[in-house]
Amino acid sequence: CCMEPVWRLLCGAQSLKNGGGAIICDAVAVALALRPDLSKRSASVHVDVELQGSITRGQTVLDWGHCFDGIQRQKDVTWVIEVDNGRYIELFRQMLQ
Repeated sequence: CCMEPVWRLLCGAQSLKNGGGAIICDAVAVALALRPDLSKRSASVHVDVELQGSITRGQTVLDWGHCFDGIQRQKDVTWVIEVDNGRYIELFRQMLQ
């Protein structure tokens, strides 16, 4: 099947610590939008996008709430730290059928 390489890449995401697979961020974001219960662990954070840097322009910058610049930033984003891989892969498998 033409989806076999994509499937191997996705399934390999479960073994990233062993050097296999990749995290397909857009697919994870869509899965979480459809099924927020896939999130196993998350945190409230402040998120900004760097627009001035010549090297980091467009980079997402997180403030976990313990920056040492003394500025209190509103934590208005839920940052997902861990997803239920088994259920995520099953959802992805269902989409490909």
